[in-house]
Amino acid sequence: MSPPRPTICLVLAMFVATCGPGDPPADDTSPGTTSTTVATTVTTTSETTTTTELPTSSSTSSTSTSASDSCVTFDPNSCGESIVTIDISPALFVFALEKSVSMVSDPKGLWDHDADDLDDDGQSDLDPQQPATPKTTRWASLHHAVDATLTNFDASLITGLSLFPSDAATLDYTPAACPVDDPLTVPLAAKNSISILAALPPADATDLKGASPGAAAIAVATAELAAADPAFTRHIVYVSDGAANCRAGSDPPDLFEKFDDSLLDQIAAATAQEITTHVVGIAIPDLVSPAVKDGEPDSVNNHDLLNQLATLGGAPLPGPDQFHAATRESDLLAALDAIARASLSCVVTLDPPPQFPDTTEINVNDIHYGRAKVTDCASEDGWHFLDDGVTAELCGLACRDFQQAGTLDANYRCHDTPC
Repeated sequence: MSPPRPTICLVLAMFVATCGPGDPPADDTSPGTTSTTVATTVTTTSETTTTTELPTSSSTSSTSTSASDSCVTFDPNSCGESIVTIDISPALFVFALEKSVSMVSDPKGLWDHDADDLDDDGQSDLDPQQPATPKTTRWASLHHAVDATLTNFDASLITGLSLFPSDAATLDYTPAACPVDDPLTVPLAAKNSISILAALPPADATDLKGASPGAAAIAVATAELAAADPAFTRHIVYVSDGAANCRAGSDPPDLFEKFDDSLLDQIAAATAQEITTHVVGIAIPDLVSPAVKDGEPDSVNNHDLLNQLATLGGAPLPGPDQFHAATRESDLLAALDAIARASLSCVVTLDPPPQFPDTTEINVNDIHYGRAKVTDCASEDGWHFLDDGVTAELCGLACRDFQQAGTLDANYRCHDTPC
């Protein structure tokens, strides 16, 4: 893969500047002023031809650059307006998603996905006379969030999928609960949302099997991204509801009752190869797990553990939750959206550069943002040039639109006030 190149579509517009009387052409033998017509043909990318008649005068036409200081002159052969299509620089993402039995089991795998019953009494917190909405599985919420993210950013992200465990996992208390697809469940590709969503178990699945081989999923994702074009930023989105428990070479009960600390090494290895790991935790309590035989690592504070993973991955959040902590479905949606947007730059280089930056206009996703006018990118919608007059920064809604559309049109226009 290589960085995208701009596409230029030439559209009609040519101007002839007149800057006062000038000397007649050398071959002009008529004593007075005569007018002729020059027909100019412009071919557009839609394979249509437009003819424009440009009047010329032997006594008033001039393309000389020696006109008065207040006069702007143009070469009629180069002052054509054009539309330059610029694609976003995509980011590479592997979604490493936990699909273990804990994501659907009753009661652990069920959660108050819309947070309308925080006291867990079965009645709506907003209206105690009404029952709360039924709990749903953590997997259903994750499926919805991934679906929305892939759909929104399909034009901007190059994505792949690593499910842990794979569909081959069993419910046995053996290593058969810990397989991971190698290579990826779905390899990296552009506009990959349909393939990834087809590979996911349905949102209403209740028969997920297996444990949490998170380290193996990170290793496979790292290998795929390390082989990709380093010109793009590379990311792993690691989503889990607990501690990894499938350490290679271990046998039960250690296989499931001890944390697989090789996960730390795998994330550190990804970071060393300039691959950022974003950590998302689903319903992670800030407490130490009991030392009982339950298929979950003993004596582990999963909150502290995921904070550690986020720091190692190179994308810690400020505050007590350094990972993206989801306590409801909307948190998952917000986390994945924020991760995607943080990876997609809204600074673009206009290539080729416009001849007249002041009259350049930008359209994004069929929305006309006009000429550069934003003075505060943090609070305004639109765009502005950076110091070089060639690099543009999109702000607010223009940035968000660009991140999802994956492309913009820069309309290059001639100067407003020709002579």
